[in-house]
Amino acid sequence: MEKAEIVYPDNYFGSKLSIQKGNDKHHCGAALFDRSALNFIRFTEGLRHHDSLDVFLRARDKLKIAYFNQPIFMYTQREDSLSKSDPKLRAEVKRQIEAGV
Repeated sequence: MEKAEIVYPDNYFGSKLSIQKGNDKHHCGAALFDRSALNFIRFTEGLRHHDSLDVFLRARDKLKIAYFNQPIFMYTQREDSLSKSDPKLRAEVKRQIEAGV
């Protein structure tokens, strides 16, 4: 088996009743990175939305990615969190990241 350079785990989303799959959300918050991956992948400076998506899209064709299909952390969003702010801007940033802009 080839060694993974990034491992994305599942997470509990707000409660233990809701699970987000690591292969769906690619959340960097609890991802395990091999040291070589950390030297290769950096967060995009100044990017304030969808940073985990940005990292995944840049890494997927260059690094070996694996998934741990068990939730290992609780992801919670506060009402005042950045990920809940300005949905129009967030949608536009996501579109630009997916388009490679």
